[in-house]
Amino acid sequence: MKEEYTAEQRSRDEFVDMVCKKHYQTLLLLARKLCSQYKFDVSQAGDLVNDFFLKVLTKHSTVSQGYAENGFKYLSVMLRYEMIDLMRHRKSLMRKHELFYDKQLPDLVKHPRFSLDSDIQLVWEEIQALLRPVEFDTHQLFLDGYSYREIAEKLGIPQGTVGTHLSRARKKIDAKKEVLLRKL
Repeated sequence: MKEEYTAEQRSRDEFVDMVCKKHYQTLLLLARKLCSQYKFDVSQAGDLVNDFFLKVLTKHSTVSQGYAENGFKYLSVMLRYEMIDLMRHRKSLMRKHELFYDKQLPDLVKHPRFSLDSDIQLVWEEIQALLRPVEFDTHQLFLDGYSYREIAEKLGIPQGTVGTHLSRARKKIDAKKEVLLRKL
């Protein structure tokens, strides 16, 4: 059965089309600047803008309201947050790779949308059983690319305590690292 094109879908598509026609080039220039600023390959700016437009599509009502109130500034802040998400993702990949392999990532893995092996999930479950819940949560957030300050805010604990939890978690993981790595 063929679904009908609703008024809401039409409105969404018209809004995204308008934003694309009106702001694509400016957003692409901003994405290039952000890529350069945050040490990403500038050729990835197009991918960043495409990811941005996917968010605009999925969050159309919120974005259209923000755009109506703040104009292009709202879009530029949204794009900046998209870049921060990519940075956090890349930092997360590097931290996880260093945790499991004690070496730097190969160049291929530095692409922001690359994922690590699914086998690591099995080892991660072992690590979860090894650590206390607060140590695991702290370590997970750290590996996900969050700073000590951000982790402290998310967990509602002092920033110094974040370092303590991470240190204890690393000691426990290092003590069992050989056994854990054999499972990979």
